[in-house]
Amino acid sequence: MKVAGGSARANLARILGLLVLMNLYAIVMEPLGFLIATERNLGDMIERNFRRAMMISDGSLNFLWERPLTLCIFLVSVTLLAVPLADFLRSRKTPPQSGAI
Repeated sequence: MKVAGGSARANLARILGLLVLMNLYAIVMEPLGFLIATERNLGDMIERNFRRAMMISDGSLNFLWERPLTLCIFLVSVTLLAVPLADFLRSRKTPPQSGAI
């Protein structure tokens, strides 16, 4: 028997996967002069589906790691957010180099 929340979770996983792919595409195309605004196009839809998934799961975030596909998408998303943040924080901690002769 399929639970009613399964389709909302599957939709959220598809949308997050699409968002990750579009952001990877944007990262590749941006240096070539193309601007792709994924958050403007998909932001409302992602927010609505995330809110629906949260209501179905009674406010629990367990749906993010219950299934292997959503766990992979979640981990890729966290990694894509954490790596630039770690690089930024690391660059702030290193002292400025003195001028070379």
